[in-house]
Amino acid sequence: TKLELTATQEKQRANYYEQQLKTIAKTLYQLQKISYYQQLEEEQKEIKAQIIQTPTF
Repeated sequence: TKLELTATQEKQRANYYEQQLKTIAKTLYQLQKISYYQQLEEEQKEIKAQIIQTPTF
């Protein structure tokens, strides 16, 4: 029936959007990890620079 067809189409649409959201969530998680490690790398460079600039007595 037309109602069953519409229900099936809506279910397919919901599944599609669920997959899209999962993909977006995974992408955001990856970007967050990249940002975190870039920040760690920056901090490590700053610490190394401070060590190199420390005056010797």
